[in-house]
Amino acid sequence: MSNLSEIFNVFYYTPLAAAAIALFIVGIFLIAAHRFLDKETEIVIGELIGQVKNGKKAMYASVYKFTAIDGIERICRSGISSSNMTTKPIGTPQKIRYRTENPNQAKVKNNSFLLLGVLCLIISVILAFVYFSSVDTSITSVLLLLVFLVYFAFRIFNRFDGKNITEKFQKMDKKKGFFESLEKNTQPITDEETFLGAESFKSEQSKYNAMLKKWMPVNYAIAFGMIFGSLYWTHDVYQFSQKAITTTGKIVAFKQGRSTSSDGRTIYTYAPIISYEVNGQKLEYTSKVSTSSPSRKTGEMVEIMYNPKNPTEAMIERGIMNYILEIIL
Repeated sequence: MSNLSEIFNVFYYTPLAAAAIALFIVGIFLIAAHRFLDKETEIVIGELIGQVKNGKKAMYASVYKFTAIDGIERICRSGISSSNMTTKPIGTPQKIRYRTENPNQAKVKNNSFLLLGVLCLIISVILAFVYFSSVDTSITSVLLLLVFLVYFAFRIFNRFDGKNITEKFQKMDKKKGFFESLEKNTQPITDEETFLGAESFKSEQSKYNAMLKKWMPVNYAIAFGMIFGSLYWTHDVYQFSQKAITTTGKIVAFKQGRSTSSDGRTIYTYAPIISYEVNGQKLEYTSKVSTSSPSRKTGEMVEIMYNPKNPTEAMIERGIMNYILEIIL
């Protein structure tokens, strides 16, 4: 019963574990949905014939032509417009997904559901690692939880592979019209759009490529700067944690920060002020991490790491979360 109680706490009483479980479930559903779409739609090879440019928004959408099972040649726009031109040449092959019942409902095949699902699973594993590394939980509880999650994943995949889910989805589609929005991808070019094909596409693309080459050094400089900064901060935090001494402190107040957003709104932030004692000397440390609302409570006890040679140099012990900025970069 103690193991079941621990699992119950993981599900319902720990926000970090709850987020990991939620992302795991979302990831499984997205991967299952990707497999379901592959089974329920036909896939043909189309080719790039140009791009449409919306003059008002200056957005580009690639246009492909494909031939469906009925022998009729159709166009299919990419579902997402971008401010950037494609770097692909005219004639580039592309997989097109369409419904056999209505080939006008088509879209460029991509693996967005699959990639988002895998990303959710990776993040859920990271969150679970952070949780189990900071909470005293038995190995048996962890194994029981893993067994349940694997069982849940197989159940979801089986449901998406069954006939019942297909029939239910078809009924929902008739009521909600999930696939109707795909018909806009095969609609003719409107007067508000400019079709760039053949020579006009090559001319526009050459101008765009020249602009990319001009700004490429700047982009590389920014990218390498972010990498260098993340490595430097990671090394700095690691070096500090190696020589630091850990003690217990108490949150005594919050330092309020104030700033103005671009739309004129006033934004307040709160950083905890922690009181701690070193060799009988009372010291205070203001966290460098601020949040839009107090993330802790006054009087709450927290672990503090401080430099034994300079006790005023300190930081809150957050484990792997101390490296979250570097991980994001």
